[in-house]
Formats: sequence, structure tokens, C-alpha cells
Amino acid sequence: MGRRLRSAFCALTSLLLVGTPALAQAPITLAQAIDEAIAHNPSLAAARASTRQAQAETRVVRAEWLPRLTFSEGWQRSTQPVAGFGTLLNTRRFTAADFAVDRLNRPGAVDGFSRRLGVSQIIFDGNHTRAATSLASDRASMADARATAAMTNLALSVTQAYGRLATAEAGAHAATAAVTWAQEDLARATSRRDAGTATDADVLAMSVHAADMRQRQLQAESDIVTARAALNQLTGAPVDRAFTIRLPSVTAQTPELAALVADARKARSELREADLAVAMAETGVSDARGGWLPTVAASAGYEWNGLNFTTRESAWTVGAELRWSISTGGAEAARVTAAHAGVDAAKASRAAVERAIEFDVLTAREQWRVARARIDVGRLTVDDAKESLRITRQRYAAGLATVRDVLAATSAELAAEAQRTANDVDAVIAWAALQRAIGRATFTDIQ
Repeated sequence: MGRRLRSAFCALTSLLLVGTPALAQAPITLAQAIDEAIAHNPSLAAARASTRQAQAETRVVRAEWLPRLTFSEGWQRSTQPVAGFGTLLNTRRFTAADFAVDRLNRPGAVDGFSRRLGVSQIIFDGNHTRAATSLASDRASMADARATAAMTNLALSVTQAYGRLATAEAGAHAATAAVTWAQEDLARATSRRDAGTATDADVLAMSVHAADMRQRQLQAESDIVTARAALNQLTGAPVDRAFTIRLPSVTAQTPELAALVADARKARSELREADLAVAMAETGVSDARGGWLPTVAASAGYEWNGLNFTTRESAWTVGAELRWSISTGGAEAARVTAAHAGVDAAKASRAAVERAIEFDVLTAREQWRVARARIDVGRLTVDDAKESLRITRQRYAAGLATVRDVLAATSAELAAEAQRTANDVDAVIAWAALQRAIGRATFTDIQ
């Protein structure tokens, strides 16, 4: 089989491997896949919903600063003496006859209708409402930070899934070519056996090798299906959506560690969460100190009372209240002490997070640098392995090499191809991990 015919056969088989003609499939770049995931991933949507929930709860707490209006409309019918006395008095229907002892003891059934409109306002509550509002706002910001962290983690997961699909497709293409070459080697070994220059054992070895390459091809087909489904799941697309991909290349420039760490300190959600935790702990100190302070509230109301629904008498009420409650067991002082300890713990945790982020950035940078350097080495290895296999096959055809030599060279070439693809994928994933380490969710510097 000529080189051109063999290339055409490999291309046709590669198309059949992915199940849908390539021309009918839409291409999806890594950047597009990440954008799709950010827009449609269900888990990220849940994180965003939690952010909206926390923001709404902040508005609930903040509303305590504003006056509260109440309205009520009521009716009661009672023979209870105090209720009857109060109803007659509130409706201004009380007469001298109602002072009779028997009438006071047995007023009979009395109907009472009441309508009330009131307003109340907390003037000062020891800064508890202010602290609650601040805490709610910080919780909303923390939920937003977690959503951002979920976004960066999702971008890395999409990159990893994209890389697995690229690896699977490369493996399928390599397996297809290996099957073709294995069939040629088997035919060549059979011809040599028939000519008396090879043995049945040589033919059997080639036959086993061809079967092994076919098994690799079948496994590669399955790997493509599952890898594509995993990527579809992350992007929120139908699990059986077909598409083509192109593994991007990344910059060869090694970023400065100091600049990366500075970017991470600005953008990493974990550090933002730690800062918010410190702020919440400090708010807790202010709230605890408020236990020493009184609560002052004011209220006003207007009401209409009557013995029937239509005829009523009106009255108004205004008032204010000061409450001051202090524990004799020192609870307030203990709360302040506990709150200060919480601040110390939050600050220590923040310092630990900052050190962890610095280590994360350094590790990700080194992994990317090594992964990028392996690309060139892997390509040279593939070139050498291909040339070695070509020479070995020529020597075998000339009777100067054994079947074992051909199989060894074939295995070396397959391993080199697989390693080259793995190096390319590792470089892209390592770059994505570095971007995640500095808090980025989208990658604009991949081609």
C-alpha cells in the first residue's frame, strides 16, 4: 500500500472514529468552551443564585433602619367583664349605669370593632442593627467571592476535559495509523514466511500485534465519546453534542513570579473571603460591645373603635421606650472577649491563606515552565522514533531485522506520539492552572 493511499485510509478511518462527519460538526475552541461553561454550567448557576439570595437578605436586614408600618382590623364578641368594660370605654359608650356592680360583673355579650394604624422606629439599639447589616453585606460579598472561585475552578475543569478529549482524539488517530501499519507488517511477514525467510512464529507475533492495535483503536473510540460527553456536561450542552476541537498553544514566555503573586493577591477569591472574614469578626466585636448599651425606640398609632363596623370613635397614641439589660454574670464582657479572639483567628487564617496562595502560584508556575519545556523534547523524540521505525521496517523488508525489532520500534513510536500529545495537553492544562492560581477565569493569551 502506497504512502498516499495509506494516508487517505487513515484520514477516512479517523472520520469514522468520531461517529459524525467532521464537516457536519461545529468547531469549539477552548476559550469558547470556557465561555459556554461560565454561561450555562448548572453548578455555577447555583453559586450565582446563592449570591443573589445573600444580596436579597442584605436588603432585608438593612430595612430595619426604616420605620415599620402596621395595620389591623379586628372584631371580638365577649362576655368577659374586663373586655366588656374596655370595649365600652374605648368606644366612648360608657355610661353611669355601667358602673353598677351587677353590670360590671355581668356585662353581657359586647361586640367590639377596632382598626389601628401604627408606626414604630428603632432610634438606637446598641449598634446591633448596624452590625447585622454589615455582616449581611459581608456574607453577600463572600457568596460572590465563592461564585468567582467556582468560575475559576470551572475554567480549569473545562481545560482538563478539553485536554482529555484532545488526548483521546490523538490516541484514536495514532491507533488508526498503527492498525494500518500492523496490517502491512502482517502481510509482509506472511509473504516472507511463504518465501521461507520468516517463521510461523513471526507471523503469529505480527498477528497478535495487529489485534492489539485494533483493541487500542476500539478503546480510543470509547475514550473520545466519554471525553466529549464530559466536556458537554461541564458546558451545559446536550451530552451527545458532536463538535471538533483544536488544542491551543500557549505563550512560551515565563511570567515573573513577583508579578504573578501580586496579581493573585488582587484577584484570588480565597484571599477576598479571608479579608471578609476578618471584617466580619471585627464587626462581631462592635456588636458584642453593643450589649453594654441601651435600646431606644419610638412608636405612634391611630385607632378607631366602635360597637359596630360603621360607627367608631378615634384615638391616638405616641410613646417612646428605653430598655437597658445587663447580665449580672458578665455575659457582655465574655462576648467581647470571644469576639476579639475571633478577630485574632480570622487574621491568622488570612495569613495562612496568603502563604498558601503564594505557594500555589509558585508551584503552578514551575509546573507550567517544565510542561512547556517538555514540548520541544517530545517533538524531537517523536521525530527520532518515526525515523527509527522507518529504518527498522526497511531493514526488516531486506531481511536485516527481526520481527522483535519491528515491534519494539513500533511500540517506541506509539509511546513517543502519546507522550508528545500528553506534553501538549499538559502545557495547556498547566497554563490554565497558573491562570487559576492568579484568580483568572478566562484565558485570552492562548491561541
